[in-house]
Amino acid sequence: MPRTQVHPDVPLEHAWQEGRRIWVRTPKDSQLNRELIELGSTWDWAERARWVGTVKRAAVTALLLADEQREQEKRDADRRQIEAGHWVQLSRDVEGVVTATHQLATELGAVWDGEHWRYALPDDVTRGRLQRALDAWLARRQADRDRSEAERRDRHRAQQEEQARQKADALQAEAERTERRRAQVLADSGRIGTGETVTERRYDERYMNRAGAEQVAWQVGTVHRLRDGRHGLVVDRHIRFYSEDQATEYSHEVQLPDNAHWAFTYTLAVVEPAAAHVEPVTR
Repeated sequence: MPRTQVHPDVPLEHAWQEGRRIWVRTPKDSQLNRELIELGSTWDWAERARWVGTVKRAAVTALLLADEQREQEKRDADRRQIEAGHWVQLSRDVEGVVTATHQLATELGAVWDGEHWRYALPDDVTRGRLQRALDAWLARRQADRDRSEAERRDRHRAQQEEQARQKADALQAEAERTERRRAQVLADSGRIGTGETVTERRYDERYMNRAGAEQVAWQVGTVHRLRDGRHGLVVDRHIRFYSEDQATEYSHEVQLPDNAHWAFTYTLAVVEPAAAHVEPVTR
């Protein structure tokens, strides 16, 4: 069934007639809605509108025309208020600013200019009240953000300090385990240590895999004659392979061979000479 206008001055999106019913769509908190309830209208959830029978056409038309008149007067008043230029400008970049100012702006009779994101107030007094409220809200927001940022930095610093402490503890624990392990190697060897520890580096450019490198390396617990003639007990070792590119990259730092090679780093506890056989110095 087609919809027809109730009155030429009332747009179809506001009210229409369909059959023997006149439908009206209006905000719930409006004066017109209250008047329609008093008139005995019925709410229809499907249409989201109220309806009355056509027998009440004259009464509902009068209410509609009065509502249109009020709306026109409000538009005229809003236009005059906008032209007066008592503006409070909002920033599009500040999240939540419209919500924060909406209630007070409504209470003060502000008109919202959505195109330019600003309120037009009735006079300088109301403009000043809204501006002060906006400035106070922005200051609180900035203080909250500063406090949150400070708390975030504090948490980050505390996390870094805790990570550094854990790393230091882990390194200390590893160093202590290493010392105990090396001391145990010296004790098991039966040799008498001098209390001095030295580091020896050896390089081998022969082609071999990891197992081969571990086989040719000095074994932990063996004694070797050092370059200065003293005897050293191998208490720890580290074996690493350097490709040709790595050797070229790091050679200037630790004097590595330029070619691909295996690097053997030994920690030796200097021990007193003994009649037992010791391995001669090898490259």
